[in-house]
Amino acid sequence: MLRIIREILNLDQSPGIYVQTNPPVNSNPVKEGSYLVEVFGWTEPGTLLRVNGDAVDVNEQGMFLYNLNLTREENEVVIEAENDRGNKKIVRSFVVNE
Repeated sequence: MLRIIREILNLDQSPGIYVQTNPPVNSNPVKEGSYLVEVFGWTEPGTLLRVNGDAVDVNEQGMFLYNLNLTREENEVVIEAENDRGNKKIVRSFVVNE
């Protein structure tokens, strides 16, 4: 919870970024191999965005959407945002069961 509060307080520091996931973090454990996580939100237009190392398109309004599958070994979603004024890294962790 403190992590999300820090992210909200830092929205005015560039690049501004707001991230949500579906399912939400801390929801019921997900089943490996059959579970898709949606990562979506807003960032400043023109920001370079990566999710788990993959480039993600950001539209003209700053909206983005990315889908990925989690495994027991790879159960984190790492969002990296960078522009000419700064960079940010946001991490979301999930519990993945077999």
